[in-house]
Amino acid sequence: MLLDEAHQNYIDDLTELGKQRKWLSAPTLSRLAHRIKGGARILQAQGIVDACSQVERLCDAAILDKAAIIAAVMQIEHELELLIAEVAAFRESSSAPA
Repeated sequence: MLLDEAHQNYIDDLTELGKQRKWLSAPTLSRLAHRIKGGARILQAQGIVDACSQVERLCDAAILDKAAIIAAVMQIEHELELLIAEVAAFRESSSAPA
């Protein structure tokens, strides 16, 4: 089911963000944020789109502000956690017997 796949992708993205936040590779974080932003646009998840845009801007800056990058990545993580919870609740409600 498409919703199950999307749910797993969000969990995988959240896990990957946590790993990349520790390594703080700006090019890798920028690419990951860009990929997540594309999926979030489809869902019209504006909080994720905005947080990803912020990470991209910070990672592409001439001078890296590591604290700001970490804070912005944590915002993406928070937004993804909310989306994961929403999708899980929807999956449960749609699979409940009528």
